[in-house]
Amino acid sequence: MNKENIKSIFEMFDLNNDGKISVPELKQMFGQKSALNSPMYGEKIITEVMREVDRNNDGFISYEEFNDAITDLFKSQIWANRNLKYFFRKGFWGFG
Repeated sequence: MNKENIKSIFEMFDLNNDGKISVPELKQMFGQKSALNSPMYGEKIITEVMREVDRNNDGFISYEEFNDAITDLFKSQIWANRNLKYFFRKGFWGFG
């Protein structure tokens, strides 16, 4: 995964282009993918993503946090988390 791919993914989530990803933006993006469209599963994924990625706990995911998380995802044990692996695998977003 290169920096251009990571930036492209971040920009897909940052729907209002304010430089950060909010919970409503995550919900909207997850809602566009039918596999994550169930309310229970979607909420679980959003909570998990925020817990793992929002390192400063401000309620948003900055580009730096997103970049660090994606970079870590592809080079560490985080990749073993099947929910994150499913979300970012090739074919789901076209990267990976």
